[in-house]
Amino acid sequence: MTARATTAHVGTGLSNLAMVDAADSAGLLPVANATTVPRCRLAAASADEVVAAAHALRPVDTAKARRGRAESARALLNWLSGFPGQDWPARWAASSAEIRGRDWYPRTGPARGHMTGGMAVVLCLRILRPGYAWMLGERFLGLWSLFGDVNDRTEFARLGELAAGYDRQEHTEAVHAVIRVMVHTGKAMGALEVADLLAYVEVVTATGRHNGMHVGWLLLHELGVLDDGVAPALHIARSRGQRSMAEIVDGYRPASPAVRDVFVRYLSDRSASLDYASLRVLASRLVGLFWRQVERLSPGIDTLRLDPALAMRWKQGLSTLDANGRRRLDPDAVLMSVRAFYADVAQWALVDPQIWGQWAAPSPVSDADLGGYAKHLRHRQERMHERTRALAPVLPALAAATDARLAAAQALLAAALGVDEGEQFDVDGRCYLRLRRSRRGPGGAPRPYRRVRVSEHGVDGGVVDLTVEEADAFWAWAIVEVLRHTGIRVEEMLELTHLSLRRYVRETGDVVPLLQVAPSKTDAERVVPISPELLRVMALIVGRVTAKGDRVPLVVRYDEHEKLWGPPLPHLFQRPFRGQHGVFSSRTVQDILDRAVAAAGLADVDGTPLRFTPHDFRRIFITELVNSGLPIHIGAALLGHLSLETTRGYVAIYPDQVIQHFQTFITRRRAERPGEEYREPTTGEWDDFGEHFDLRRVELGDCARPYGTPCVHEHACVRCPMLRIAPDQLGRLVELENDIHRRIALATARGWFGEVAGLETTLTHVLQKKDQVARLSRPTAVPVVLGVPNLGEPPASRQGRQR
Repeated sequence: MTARATTAHVGTGLSNLAMVDAADSAGLLPVANATTVPRCRLAAASADEVVAAAHALRPVDTAKARRGRAESARALLNWLSGFPGQDWPARWAASSAEIRGRDWYPRTGPARGHMTGGMAVVLCLRILRPGYAWMLGERFLGLWSLFGDVNDRTEFARLGELAAGYDRQEHTEAVHAVIRVMVHTGKAMGALEVADLLAYVEVVTATGRHNGMHVGWLLLHELGVLDDGVAPALHIARSRGQRSMAEIVDGYRPASPAVRDVFVRYLSDRSASLDYASLRVLASRLVGLFWRQVERLSPGIDTLRLDPALAMRWKQGLSTLDANGRRRLDPDAVLMSVRAFYADVAQWALVDPQIWGQWAAPSPVSDADLGGYAKHLRHRQERMHERTRALAPVLPALAAATDARLAAAQALLAAALGVDEGEQFDVDGRCYLRLRRSRRGPGGAPRPYRRVRVSEHGVDGGVVDLTVEEADAFWAWAIVEVLRHTGIRVEEMLELTHLSLRRYVRETGDVVPLLQVAPSKTDAERVVPISPELLRVMALIVGRVTAKGDRVPLVVRYDEHEKLWGPPLPHLFQRPFRGQHGVFSSRTVQDILDRAVAAAGLADVDGTPLRFTPHDFRRIFITELVNSGLPIHIGAALLGHLSLETTRGYVAIYPDQVIQHFQTFITRRRAERPGEEYREPTTGEWDDFGEHFDLRRVELGDCARPYGTPCVHEHACVRCPMLRIAPDQLGRLVELENDIHRRIALATARGWFGEVAGLETTLTHVLQKKDQVARLSRPTAVPVVLGVPNLGEPPASRQGRQR
């Protein structure tokens, strides 16, 4: 029988099921739990046999449904039979349907529903294996539910059970992604490999669509399809990790193989003393900004010995960033890296002339070329100071705006959760409608979305996702508060874990909370005292990430600089991400800050919108501390700086004043303790140090001034910013406020206007202290157990020194 005769048109009536029995006997029908793909034998079967197999799929369906599948399959096969080929895959390839995209079927033929329904049946029978790009453009009628019922039924049932803990939409996208991979590869679910999944992800990512495989990867892990040796998450499997020096250099495509080998060897030798991020920056300067530019100016060059004219042309081009003439901000950094490279090669040539001798050459960067380096550093510092001067005055407004935004979002979400979908509710005099977003689950039972969406009545502002808005408002508030109260780097903040919270119990029973900052830029660990405001922030963060359990979930964090994944740790800055918890990235933190600043409507004096970066909080933090009288070496310890000059660069907004105070402090200290600066303290000195903390207790709370510093407000505590009000003293503040009002009225009546001015100043500080108590006393939903370890009291032999 010819191929043409095999695919001849036949009627759609299938009352005689003898053909079905024959197909089943021949082994052409699907096998529910097969680990291989026997249905490939249908690829060369006749149209009648395929239609019979389509009719036999899922026998529990009604006769009408089974007859409809057979008719749809018949329509598709009738169309495919018009193309040459020995089997159905060959005819599909000859049709060029995948090239035409959504216009793959004939417009003048059967309806689109018949064609897509027939394609769904053919794919369930595993006859065709179309490409991912084409499948993503089609919505196959009945494919997704039918495929799991007739292929690997046990595995798909288990997959549905495991997906119960995930969002319904994420689960649906994951199942669809797995089915597409099974269709394209022709494999059973248990035979899928990592390469199959990654290939699908790459194709989908190139189209700009959501691949749905993030949850699919997790489900396949839980199902046992992916073993324990495979990365636990898709984004971990896709991360490339650290590249070799050869790969980094080859990324810039140097034309000369010999010079390329020199740079590879040089960077490899430098890798012992540099971290991976610094090596990538150095490679960018030496290979990308130096050698590749030289090769463009002088094609075919294969020596490091540059003639003066060529070196001059390269340096002139280095000053501009692009063809538009924008000036590069850091040309001196590139020049210094190139000069250091030539100096190293010359030095190494003396030690190992066989390798480096032929590459020793005069540096194209002279002393005169670096004459503007100090000017460049000064300009950079001036730009930094200008930002700090512009942002420091508006930081309190940003903190207040994020706090108000969080309170409003939480109130609105709580009100929305208190009503059913489709009902209206009022918040602050504004009417909202909670939208109906539920879907029907198994058996017709309602299955509501986990997110809460509302629209404001009478406002054309669209739909607001309160779940997303409240989460964004909370993390914006948390990020602003942590950064402004600690001054830590953004990567240090993201590395904070539940283990970073420590406490020290003194002999008096006082608990001193501490924040342990992991080694970062300087590779030096440090401990930062936690203020009451910061302690409340950390408690709320811990409470949020432990909302579904009694412990902070263990998650891995990707080091953006080192390109490595860390071990599972209880990171505090984590959130649900595509079916699992993930640590925030620096880019995410910046995006959250941008949205917070935009919501606050902050602008400069000229109306230009302001933009905060995480490092701006660090500069403002140390600037305020030093300008308030904190010794600069203490500020350096808090920031984790190894050099006082680095810290001085942060706070040199008013350099003369800061330097003068610092030098005065050093001179006075040396005069008071000449020659004994580092001697062992006596028992009396240690006792005096411990008594300082006992004397900090005052009527309204605790004085937080540093040890050895006098009271600058002459014990007018209510005016002092170092006073930490105790929450139980709120009544005393109210008494002071009422008394000040009476004294102001008396002074006004008697014309004591100087007294009135002083009393009004004191009243302002009292009101600020009341606000501080209100913030610290704000109730939370449930008490949060921080779970921090107790360092306990020091051993008896060391009690004197550790106080």
